[in-house]
Amino acid sequence: MYYVQYNEFVRRECDMYLDERSSAILRDLAAGFRKNSGEIEEKFRLTRRQMDYSLKKINAYLAEQNIPPVKKKRNGNLEVGKEIREVLRQKKDYFYSETERVQIIAFMILTQSDLSLQHFISELKVSKNTVLSDLKAVQQLFADYGSKLKYTRQQGYIIDGKEFEKRKLLIDMAGQLICLPDGRQLVRKLGRLKEDQVQKYRDWLETIERKLDVTFTDEKMDSSPYCLALVCRRIKDGKYLDEAEMLYEELTDTKEYAMANELLAELGKVPRQERFFIALMLLSANISELGILSEEKVSVIRDAIEEMVHDFENKACVVFKEREELKEMLLKHMKPAYYRMKYNLTLSGNLLDIVNIEMYQEELKEIHTIMRGCIGPVEQLIGSRVPDAELKFLTLFMASWFRRQGTKITEKPRALVVCPNGITVSKIMHSALKDLFPEFIFLDAISVREFEEWEESRYEFVFSSVYLNTEKKLFVVEPVLSQKERRQLRRQVMEEVYGIAVADYDLEEVLRIIKQHGMIRNEMQLLKDLKKYFSSRISDTGFGDSEDQEDLSLMDFLSDEYIIQTDRAEGWREVMQMASGPLISHGNAEERYVKRVLAQYHDNSVHIIFGGRIAVPHAMPDKDTKRVGLSLVTVKEGVLFGGLNIHLFVMLSPVDEKKHLKAILQLSKLSESERDVRRIAEAGSKEEIREIIKTYC
Repeated sequence: MYYVQYNEFVRRECDMYLDERSSAILRDLAAGFRKNSGEIEEKFRLTRRQMDYSLKKINAYLAEQNIPPVKKKRNGNLEVGKEIREVLRQKKDYFYSETERVQIIAFMILTQSDLSLQHFISELKVSKNTVLSDLKAVQQLFADYGSKLKYTRQQGYIIDGKEFEKRKLLIDMAGQLICLPDGRQLVRKLGRLKEDQVQKYRDWLETIERKLDVTFTDEKMDSSPYCLALVCRRIKDGKYLDEAEMLYEELTDTKEYAMANELLAELGKVPRQERFFIALMLLSANISELGILSEEKVSVIRDAIEEMVHDFENKACVVFKEREELKEMLLKHMKPAYYRMKYNLTLSGNLLDIVNIEMYQEELKEIHTIMRGCIGPVEQLIGSRVPDAELKFLTLFMASWFRRQGTKITEKPRALVVCPNGITVSKIMHSALKDLFPEFIFLDAISVREFEEWEESRYEFVFSSVYLNTEKKLFVVEPVLSQKERRQLRRQVMEEVYGIAVADYDLEEVLRIIKQHGMIRNEMQLLKDLKKYFSSRISDTGFGDSEDQEDLSLMDFLSDEYIIQTDRAEGWREVMQMASGPLISHGNAEERYVKRVLAQYHDNSVHIIFGGRIAVPHAMPDKDTKRVGLSLVTVKEGVLFGGLNIHLFVMLSPVDEKKHLKAILQLSKLSESERDVRRIAEAGSKEEIREIIKTYC
């Protein structure tokens, strides 16, 4: 949620305000991560012209507040004064972004009656035209929930749709508004709630925590009392769910259902579907600990997770070292996610912000694509397709496992990781920070409430996704960091903690200087070589962009030396021996690795055959794999393997779980084309093979 301060409002069409994009940029600048216009352009996908326009709006706005402007230097760096950070910290009045105005209007329509245009203008302090524009967005929002926005002179603005969808929207909007400055007060005011009503449901949730031995996240403990109060009021007013919408018999055996019965008893005779709904609200909450599931349900979910992880390992050509721990963490995540997905509820506001971060599409698309191909067991379990937001969340979780590493060096600074968004996001943050700062001991990933109970003598530093009231050194970080954000955070921490000024190189600027003094034949290759050189100069800082960290494609691996063509072979073992030749001769792997590969496969090893057309033999990384590599053997007549006639064999020499992912994904896409696999098998030259492969890179 982005917001900016305003002190005075002139109610006219030309009011000075920040649009949503400019508000987001201002908040980003105040957080201190991005201090270069190019980085902001990349994150928000802006042109330079759009960036300059937003910067002008931000500076005009800051001038109204008597705050020094953001200055842009010739190299693109942005000079941001300390006063800007105070804009976001002061608890005065706020100008809502377009998204926030839409959420407020939607919430008002759901909780109030007899609403006219003037009510929205008065509440939001914007012009009539602005509200009319916002109402169009509200109309689309309602449509996304299978409902319609209607207006009549007798009733004013109302929402028309099924009660289940109205409640989903109500809960989502309340969760979003709670996150705003003074959000609790706003929800109480707009929802016509009294503080003692909200406190009653907060006490009830704390009772559930004790009775069921679960811990709700800080975010849920903030929003759920308001949501429960609003839902129970709808029930009291006779706005019942359609019985056909909530016949979820499997919920009757849960302890949450029993607690729902206790809560609704005070309302008298209430239809059974309403008890189901309250139970579902509890079961779909994000919980910091596993909570209680029936043994049968745990067993079924565990089996689905086992099958999903196994499929992921096969498709990604990886073997997770701490496999059992990974499965247990996934089980903890899946308990609330299971009910969210199965009963068509959505992620709460802040979690949606996390899974939809801009860097996601650029850095995690390979893992996301693989996850989409492995999620079948979970979809079979819930009986429907896993929503993309949930799949992205799982992708972030799996990506964090790729970066896991552990150290046991003593005498290191001790740090806590604080995140109010639940166990999955906390573990993602903890894993990423542990990987980024091997100099630190990261004690635990905890909630805000847990942090308040920690003794300050046990730690020296705090990394948190929210501002905290602490005397210790606090670093406020995003829950998920892009590569550039990791570099900037490490630079900031090293300078502030150790007094080490870490060198940084603007490669685009270096390239520009080179262009002034000579002709460049291959700009992309030069930029790649510069990255490699400068990363070797700063590798001791722990965040260099080395070549090894880049995503390598099939074309990077399959030079002529790594491609072998043959008409026929005696059997698949002979082909695998042929495939190992280039890997051994070029130092990617040792003979011992080949023996390990051959030992673990047999005639029916169909799980390593992509698309029924390309065999990809491999073993987990070990001392006998020196450099990541791929070799390709094409057999024109084919070889019987796994009961199939296979023409292409690709042997993988992995050094970790990540560097080969992009190439494996491209290989998987290639396997879907029977025509191109046949063309490669029958190609007359290696160059012809590479030309076909190039179309998949």
